[in-house]
Amino acid sequence: MDYTNVFTTDAIHPSREALIEWVRETGKRNGMVIIIQRADIGATNRSRPRITFVCERSGAYRHTGMDKGEEGKKKRKRKATGTKKCGCPFSLRGIKLPLADEWTLVVKCGTHNHPGGQHVEGHSFAGRLSMEEIGILIDLSKSQMKPKEILNTLKERDGLNCTTIKGIYNARHKHKLNENAGGSLMQQLMNKLMEFKYIEWHRNDEHNNCVRDLMFAHPSSLELLRAFPRVLIMDCTYRTNKYQLPLLEVVGVTSTEKTFSVAFAYLGSEREEAHTWALERLRSMIDDAMLPRVVMTDREPSLMNALQKVFPMASNLLCRWHISTNILANCKIFFESKSRLDAFISMWNIVVLAETEDEYANRLNQLESHFHRYIQAINYCKEQWLLPYKEKFVAVWTNKVMHFGNTTVNRAESTRAKLKRQLGLSRGDIESSWPKIHSLLELQHIDIKTSFEISLTNVQHNFKDPLYGEVRGSVSKSALCILVDEANRSESIGVDASACGCVYSRTHGLPCAHEISSYKIRGQPIPLACVDPHWRKLDLVSVSGKKVQDVSFTTAMELFYKRFMDADDIGKQQLVMKLMELVNSTSTSLVAPKENVKTKEGCTSSFPEGLQPYIMHVKDVAADGNCGFRVIASAMGMGEEGWPQVRRDMLFELRTYWAEYAQLFRDPIRVDELIHVLEHFQSPADYDRWMTMPDMGHIIASRYNVVLVYISMQLCLTFLPLRSAPTPLPMRRVLSIGFINDNHFVEILMTTGAPMPPVANSWSKSCYPCAEGWATPYAAYINMFHGLVSNDVATQDTMHLDSDG
Repeated sequence: MDYTNVFTTDAIHPSREALIEWVRETGKRNGMVIIIQRADIGATNRSRPRITFVCERSGAYRHTGMDKGEEGKKKRKRKATGTKKCGCPFSLRGIKLPLADEWTLVVKCGTHNHPGGQHVEGHSFAGRLSMEEIGILIDLSKSQMKPKEILNTLKERDGLNCTTIKGIYNARHKHKLNENAGGSLMQQLMNKLMEFKYIEWHRNDEHNNCVRDLMFAHPSSLELLRAFPRVLIMDCTYRTNKYQLPLLEVVGVTSTEKTFSVAFAYLGSEREEAHTWALERLRSMIDDAMLPRVVMTDREPSLMNALQKVFPMASNLLCRWHISTNILANCKIFFESKSRLDAFISMWNIVVLAETEDEYANRLNQLESHFHRYIQAINYCKEQWLLPYKEKFVAVWTNKVMHFGNTTVNRAESTRAKLKRQLGLSRGDIESSWPKIHSLLELQHIDIKTSFEISLTNVQHNFKDPLYGEVRGSVSKSALCILVDEANRSESIGVDASACGCVYSRTHGLPCAHEISSYKIRGQPIPLACVDPHWRKLDLVSVSGKKVQDVSFTTAMELFYKRFMDADDIGKQQLVMKLMELVNSTSTSLVAPKENVKTKEGCTSSFPEGLQPYIMHVKDVAADGNCGFRVIASAMGMGEEGWPQVRRDMLFELRTYWAEYAQLFRDPIRVDELIHVLEHFQSPADYDRWMTMPDMGHIIASRYNVVLVYISMQLCLTFLPLRSAPTPLPMRRVLSIGFINDNHFVEILMTTGAPMPPVANSWSKSCYPCAEGWATPYAAYINMFHGLVSNDVATQDTMHLDSDG
């Protein structure tokens, strides 16, 4: 294959780089990869700089000899490798001309001893990225563009680009290694937080310096918090990292109804103490004039208790949407058709939106009257929600606080959904998650600043009415839209305050319909003063109005110096180390949290030997006599501190189906004993209030419509729902609870396809006909269990009773 004519040229190349680019591009067009074999810089006066180009298949494979190994030792297995070298004679020479930096090319041998390739993709050298392309790759990666999209962008930019997707991944990995410069994960994270001026707090284990809790906030997010502190929304995101740490997100709302993330906290547990620590850090960043007045959450007892401690003056509202979905999920088993269930939910929502106490009482009576045949559903709504929490979500009470229209945590859900799309699978570490969080925050801040400018400069045609002359351009577009709606409503309301209801004046701080009607009658524009300052704020200036005082560290350094001088040599080293961590993030000795995948050493030995290989993880809970209920709360996504709710749910189940459980246990007295066990909501719990197995297994499975696997050295059983029709297999929830040390329950995560204990024999005798299909898919797993577990382990629910401690 002779390519002499292809590379023969009289052209003078203006630089060394131009010559190299021409040779390589010409090679690509002809299906070959040309590399530099040797480059001579012309060190002597007689020689000129030159470059020797050859085919990538030139030369021969240099065999280094087989690994013979040592006598008596197993030889190392050789990898399945090969070579592309075939001694190709093709050769070109580039020579620098005497004047300037011009180069010419000479063909020494234009012949190849092999066929030309149809494509150059797959040739490692041809797939290398240029420095310009590497810069583009880095910029696109920072924008969270996926590798396949980066590859498409590079190929659209250069039709001769031969890079493969593997090359993109390799280039990204190489850049990350260079950027991190060999630092630990926590050093890398702290360095980035410091680089972008984040505020960061953390707590670590004193024994191994492992991070226990980590919280950080973007400086612009804290500016937004100080400008819009009145309403906060808090929600936890799960399965975002390989450590299985819950991610608490604090969210605020601007006057333009844009959502901003205030802070993120990776918490070592979902206990009240961890939530209190995070909220106290947040409290330290705002003064008394900027405390939140409303905090929206889900029903998370530990978070709600922490809020009461740290922000006692704030009204804690509960998300209406999640309450409605909770009732839908837990009451559907009481209805014979979807239409009746939908009608019940619709009437329930009408009760929730009642605006007076009389209206609330009437609507609740109508609900009870209309659905009197569904007493279990009525009791659930009253006992689980209305009696303990109605002031936190029913409109008659929530309309007394200024929540600016935030009655759900959907804003936090929206930002959480965006974040989870960015974070992808839950196997990432905190350091790799941070750039994605940072990117979302930057986009949030740009969007908010844009919304401010739109409210200040853009005027919609329906805002040009003289009625809005004083507020137009001085309040947010969102507030103007509400005023327009209220002005339209004033046409039918007039100045009758009782007909108006005045909801917007109480909940939004805006003139309501009857007030706007009076302004119209007087021919007066809506006064700017009657609009709450929240809606008038279109900047990032703190609402406190206080000028930031100069911060001095003189006193702090004097105290540090005194403590340093009083310490011994070891104490001085520790103080210097802590000081260095503050000023130089790369010196931190913090260790990333332990990956929460493997079972703690020794835990698997508490379970039957045949099942131990199938146990991926054992999660411990507090041992306060409520540990069994804590395990169920954690497994159901309530957080460990949701154990009182589990007791209430099980109590509701037992009371509602008292007769069925009396028949199942063959003893009505036993049902009353279990009710006594469950009627306890304090920590710690005495012995007579502990969870007991196997009888409570039936209650848990039926109450939450889940498959419950119970494992201990004495008893192994599977519990199935007693009354509901089987759900599709992919949608089923399987919870595993373990009993260890004869006094403590733990949560277990089993591998996919793990063996399952036999179904409790009393289930088949007591389940409804519609529930009989629950056990069908598990026959093979139960047979596997029998082949692995000794017959010494009981598999009948009439033989043993376990209780927690």
